[in-house]
This record gives sequence, structure tokens and C-alpha cells, in this order.
Amino acid sequence: MSVQPTAPDETDLAGTFVVLRDRLTRLRVEQILNGASRRARVCGAHDVEDIVEDVVRERNPLLIVSLHEIDALSRSALTLCAATGAKVLVLVDDTQRAPWERLAGIAVAGCLSTAELSERALCRAIERILAGEVPVSGNLIHALLSLAVGAPRNPHDHLVRMTPREQEALVLLVDGLSNKQIARQLGISLHGAKRLVANILAKLNCTNRTSAVTKALRSGLYDKVRNSRQDRQLLLQQG
Repeated sequence: MSVQPTAPDETDLAGTFVVLRDRLTRLRVEQILNGASRRARVCGAHDVEDIVEDVVRERNPLLIVSLHEIDALSRSALTLCAATGAKVLVLVDDTQRAPWERLAGIAVAGCLSTAELSERALCRAIERILAGEVPVSGNLIHALLSLAVGAPRNPHDHLVRMTPREQEALVLLVDGLSNKQIARQLGISLHGAKRLVANILAKLNCTNRTSAVTKALRSGLYDKVRNSRQDRQLLLQQG
């Protein structure tokens, strides 16, 4: 039975911080959020560092930021907010070259293309984040895949040693599944799934899921692991 997305007026948007310097984008996002729920309490700001104390005091904070506006100062503030439990939704203008390296060290909860920015898309992304998933717009995945194809590959990335279980988890991680979904797919506990993801991040020398996904795609490790997994499944079926 398919799960129907929550209606926009049922989305819990309390404690949402819209941290966008571009005035038009900020007003658009705030208009969507304020019109989507009677429970919305939106705090608008230009810089993350100005609202760190407010975010820390909030029970379940969600920050909406732009990838292209993240600098060294805001990265430090975002890292601090994420460390205290805040969720970070990153808007990406895919008409420009996406500086994905700016997300290094930030625990990103999801990425949404500005080209897909609508009430339904934004509310759905927030719902998925609150459910523990990691939403990423389809065209951003294509952008990452294009980047992976065109980027020079480090031969040492293929030397990363992963257990069969970690390889299975890596494929699911890149496919955008949350820890809870990975646990369900692999038939293990949530704690076990978290441990597998932590091991993957450590072996890839990455600080968050987004950078791990990017590295797995760019290095070709994802394709190698996925193809190897499919070959094993085919052999099992033939046997």
C-alpha cells in the first residue's frame, strides 16, 4: 500500500529558519511556508551565525540555506547547529556550477533544486527529512552523476576495503535511503545500520553522507559495488 504524502496544511513547519541572502528566494520560501501550515513559525535571516543561539534553543530546528551562499563563517555556524540536532536543507541553483565542496563537514539532511522549488516539493522534502530520509532532487542526482563521469578518478579510491554488508549499505546510502530504511532493507537493527554508515564515512574519509555520496559517485566506487552486488545476485538466482 503506497503512503500518500501529507497534505501541505498538515506539515509541521514550526521552528523553521530560512537563512537566505537572496531576497527574492527568501521571500518565495517564506511565502510557501507561511501558506502551507497554520503551525508555521518562520524565522528569516541573512546569516546563519546570527541565529545560532535561537537554533540551539529550538526543539526541532530546520534550517533552509543556499549552497551558493555558504562561506567559511556560515559553514562553521551550520556545523555547530547540525551538531546540536538541527536539520539542514540545502537549496541548489543547478543553473550554476554547484560548489559541492562547501558542504564539507556539514551534516546535510537534504538537497532541493531551486528549479523544483514549489509548495509541494518543499513540504515533501521537509516531510522526508522529519521522517529520517535524505531527499535529493532528481536533477541534482543527474548533476552529480555527470560530475562523476567527467571527473578524474583517484585509483586509490578503488582500494577502499568494505565488507559485503558495508557494500550493500553504500548502495542504499547513495540511493538516498535513511538509516531506518537501510536497516529495514538489510534486515538489521537501526543501531547496526548507523554503525555501517559510520564505517562507510570513516573508510571514505568523509564527514557527512552528502560528501560520501559525491565521493562514491565521482570515484566510480558506487558503480563498482553495485555491479558486483548485481553479479552476486545473478549467480545466486542461477544456482
